[in-house]
Order: sequence, then C-alpha cells, then structure tokens
Amino acid sequence: MNSPAAPSRSASKTARVAAVKDADFEEIFATVAPSAPAASAPEPRPEPPRPTVPKPMAGQASPAPASPPQASLAKAQLDGAELSGVVLAGANLAGAQLRGARLVRADLRGADLTGAAAQQADFTGADLTGAKLERCGLRYASLRDAKLVGADVAGVDFWRASLAGTDLAAAKNLAQARLHGADLAGVDLAGATLDGVEMRRARLHRTTLAGASLRAAQLEGVDAEGAELSECVLERAVLTGANLMRANLMAAQLDGADLRQVRAVSADLSEASLVGADLESADLTDANVARARAQGAKLPGATLRGAKLDGADLRDAALDGASLLRASCVGIRLAGATCREANLTRANLGDADLSGVRFDGADLSRARLDGADLRGAELWRANLARASLNGANLGGAVIHGALNLEQASLEDAVLTGVRLDAMNLGGARLRGADLTGASLENADLSGADLRGAKLCGARLVGANLRNADLSGADLSGTDLRHVINLRSAKFRAAVLRDANLSGASLDSADMLGVDLTGANLSRAALESCVLTGANLSGADLSGANLQSAVLTRATLTDAKMCGVVGLAEAVLTGAKLSGADLSGLELRRAVNLADVADMTGVSLLRADLRGARLASVRLVRAKLSGSDLEEADFGGADLTEAQLDDCDLFRADFGNAKLVRANLRDADLRDADLREADLTDAERTNADLTGARTEGARGV
Repeated sequence: MNSPAAPSRSASKTARVAAVKDADFEEIFATVAPSAPAASAPEPRPEPPRPTVPKPMAGQASPAPASPPQASLAKAQLDGAELSGVVLAGANLAGAQLRGARLVRADLRGADLTGAAAQQADFTGADLTGAKLERCGLRYASLRDAKLVGADVAGVDFWRASLAGTDLAAAKNLAQARLHGADLAGVDLAGATLDGVEMRRARLHRTTLAGASLRAAQLEGVDAEGAELSECVLERAVLTGANLMRANLMAAQLDGADLRQVRAVSADLSEASLVGADLESADLTDANVARARAQGAKLPGATLRGAKLDGADLRDAALDGASLLRASCVGIRLAGATCREANLTRANLGDADLSGVRFDGADLSRARLDGADLRGAELWRANLARASLNGANLGGAVIHGALNLEQASLEDAVLTGVRLDAMNLGGARLRGADLTGASLENADLSGADLRGAKLCGARLVGANLRNADLSGADLSGTDLRHVINLRSAKFRAAVLRDANLSGASLDSADMLGVDLTGANLSRAALESCVLTGANLSGADLSGANLQSAVLTRATLTDAKMCGVVGLAEAVLTGAKLSGADLSGLELRRAVNLADVADMTGVSLLRADLRGARLASVRLVRAKLSGSDLEEADFGGADLTEAQLDDCDLFRADFGNAKLVRANLRDADLRDADLREADLTDAERTNADLTGARTEGARGV
C-alpha cells in the first residue's frame, strides 16, 4: 500500500494566507504552523492529525494532556497575507516577512516586529501600542491613523511610508528612525525630540512640530508647506531646498542651520533666531522676518521681495546680490553687513542702523532711508535716484562714485565730511541738510533745494548750482570758486560769510538779504543779481561785474570794489558804501550814486566820476584824492573831512554841500558852484577857485 502523501506546497501557502479575522492567537498559529503527514490519501485541505493518547495499563494513572504549541510567528512567511482585524497582541513577529500584507485595524499591542520586513504593508488604523519595531522595514507602508504610543521605532525605515493621522510623537526612539521621504502630512509631533533625525524629502504638509527639537536633523528637500514649526529647535539642521511656504516658524531656533535654496514664500519667521544661518539663494518673498535675530547670516542671492524685516538684527550679515525690492526694513540693524549689488529699490529702511554697511553697486532708487544711520557706510557706485534720506546720518559715508542721487530727498540729513564729488544731485531735496565740510566738487546741483542747509567749509569748486535754492543756507567759509553755474540760484537770507566765490557766475541770482560779510567775490559775475538788503561788509568785489545788479539797501561797508565793472548801471538805492574801496573806478556820468544812503569813509582814489551825480550823498571822510570829478553833482552832499586834494573839480556843483574841514589842497575848483556851501576850516592851500561862485558860502 502506498504511504500517505505529504501536503502540497500550494496547499501549505494557502493555509498561511487563509482568512484569520476574529480568530484567536492559537488558531492563527495552528493555521500557519507546519503540518504532520496525513494518515490517508491527500485531501485538498488536509486536517492536521489529532494526537492519540494510549490507554493506561491496569493500575497506572492517566498521562497529562499535551502542552499547546508556542505563540510565535518569528520569521514567518506572511507576504501578502490578509490579516486585517486580526488579534496579534504580544505576538512574536520578529524577522517575519510581511511585505504587502494587510493588517488594517489589526491588534498588535506589544507585538515584537523587530527586523520584520513590512514594505508596502497596510497598517491603517492598526494598534501598535508598545510594539517593538526596531529595524523594521516599513518602506511605502501605510500607517495612517495607526496607534504608536510607546512603540519603539529605533532604526525603522519609513521611506515613503504614510503616517498621516498617527500619534507618532508618542513613539519611543523616534529620533533614531529613518523618516526619509515619509508622508507625515497633518501628523502632530509637537514637542517631540527628533535631534539628528533623518527626514530628507519627507512630506510635512500642515504637520505640527511646534516646540519640537530637531537639532542637526537632516531635512533636505522636505515639503513642509503650511507646517507648524513655531518655537521649534532647528539649530544646525540641514534644510537645503526645503519647501517652507506659508510655514509658521515664529520664534524658531535656526542658528547655524543650512537653509540654502529654501522656499519660504509668505513664511512667518518673526522673532526667529537665524544667527550664522546659511540662506544663500533662499526665497523669502513676502516672508515675515520681523524682529528676527540673524547676526552673521549668509543671504547672498536671497530673494526678500516684499518681505517684512522690521526690527530684525542682521548685523554683519552677507546680503550681496540679494533682492529686497519693496521690503519693509524699518528699524533693521545691518551694521557691518555687506549688500554689494543688492536690489533695495523702494525698500523702506527708515530709522535703520546701516553704519558701515557696504552698498557697493547697490540699487537704492526710490528707497526710504529716513532717519537711517549710514555713518561710515560705503555707497560706491550705488544708485540713490529719488531715494528718501530725510534726517539720515551719512557722516563719513563713502558715496564718491554713486551712480545717481537725482531728485533724492535728503532733508535734514547729516552729510558732514561726505564726498559727493561729481554726483548727480539735480533736483535733490537737501533742505536743512548738514553738509559741513562736505566735498561737492563738480557736482550737479542744478535745481536742488538747499534751503536752510549747512554748507560751512564745503567745497563746491566746479559745481553746477543753476536754479538751486540756497535760501537761508549757511555757506560760511564755503569754497565756491569757479562754480560752473549759479545763474538764477536762490540765496535769500543765506549766510556766505568768508565764502570764496571768486570768479563765480551769479547772473540773475537771488541774494536778497544774503550775508556776504568778508566773502571773496573778486571777478564774480553779478549781472542783474538781486542783492537787496545784502550784507557785503568787508567783501572783496574787486573786478566783479555788477552791471544791472540790485544793491538796494545793501551794506558794502569796507568792501573792496576796485575795478568793479558796471556799478554805474547798478541799482544802489539806499545802499551803504561807507568805508568801501572804489578806488580807480570809472563812474562817469553815474546817476545811481545819488541814491546811495551812506558812503562815509568810502575810498574813491583816482576814480573817474566825471559828471557823476552824488547829490545829498553822505561822503563824510570819503577818500577822493586825485579823482576826476569834473562837473560832478555834490549838491547838498555831506563831505565833512573828505579828502578832495588834487581833485579835478572843474565846474563841479557843491551848492549847499558841507565841506567842513575838507581837504581841498591843490584842488581845481574853477567855475565850481559853491553857493551856500560850508567850507569852515577847509584846507584850500593852492586850490584854484577861479570863476567859482561862492555866494552865501561860509569859510571862503
């Protein structure tokens, strides 16, 4: 008789994958345990043999029943098994093969899955509380809504595993798991300790990691859009290429983190710490980085368009080539930072600390820098066109070579000692600015508003000030030699004490009430210049052109006017020329001198005043020695103690004039009119009075 056949291989596999839902552990074990040889012909689904118990011999006790088999599935072959809902609490599945197996809502509490291969397995809703999962392979596995409280996941490979809805934070040794590419969308990991975790390219959409510790974690390429990372510790973490769009990183600690090429559009990094972090080429468009601490951070090529950086601390940071277009940086601290070639167009840097910042080649056009501290900043080749620097402090800043300051607003700005040589400041607003000691050589200031500006000691050699408004400006000691153009410039009430305007072109300039005390205006062009009420005391006007200039009520006391051109055509109504030196002037037939209010002590030595009208002019102690005064009109003039010695006074009119103690020695007074004149104590030695009319004269 043939011996009983062993169960077929296919039958054994069928037994392993049989439905086991709602079965107890012994039934499962019996289903998958090896079968004994059958006593009869093989059946499609053979029953395991029942053990036979021998009958006891007479006088012997019955033997104890056989022990149940051990509850172990270690290294069991369960690939693709349908184990949904099965109760495997406390089961030993160490090293088991569970690839593709379905364990949906299975009870695996306390189960041992150490080293098990469960790639692509489905643990959806499974209870793995307290389970041992060390070194378990869960690649592409689904653990959605699974319970992992107290489960040991040290060394678990979660590559591309789905962990949405799990309580992963309650698992043990999570930091030692490999979460590379895992789907953690929506998972709550608040407060979890994940220092050094490997989570590259993981999906963290709307994942909660608030207060979690991820020091030195490997997070390259993670997709954390909308994730909650507030107060998360990410010191020295690697987040290269991560997606942090709209993520909340408020007060997060990212010191020394690698954030190169991170996409953090509209992310909240307010009050975060980014000290020494590397954000090269990061995209922080519209991000909130207000009050963040980022000293020494690296942001070359970073995009911060429209970002909010108010109150942030980026001292010594590197922002070379970064874009801060329209960024709000009010009160930002950038001292010592580098912003070479950075784009700061329309950025708001009001009240910012920009001392020592290097803006070489940066575009700051239309930027707002009101109240900013730019002391010692380097703006070489920077573009500041239409920028607003009202109240900014640029003391000691290096701006030489700036591309453009045209129409920039620098009202009340501090620019002491700044070099602005050859700058384009056309139409710039510099009202109230402090430019003391600044160098503006060859600068274009045409149409600039310099009202009330301080330009004491400034150098404006070769500058173009055409149509500039310097009303009320203080230009004391300013060097304006060879200024290209001051035509139509406004200097109303400006202070130009001791200023050097030698050779300056001031045609049609408005210098109403200007203070030019001691100023050097030699050879200056002052045609049609309005000097009404101006103070030119002690000024040097030698060789200046005053043709058609308006000097109404001007004070020219002790002014040097030798060789002045066009004074005969100037308006001198009410002018004061006391002590002025007009020696050698040609004022033949001048009629305007009669309008001069005071020429006390004036010096007109050897002047040509033939036919000039000086009626009623105050010429007390005037020096007119050797002058040609033929037919001049001195009617009613006060020439007390005047020096008229050796003068040609032929046919001159002195009717009613005061010549008390005047010096007329060697004077030619032939045919002169001295009627009613007062010559009391006048010196007339060798004076020629032939034909003179002296009716009513005193002291003749």
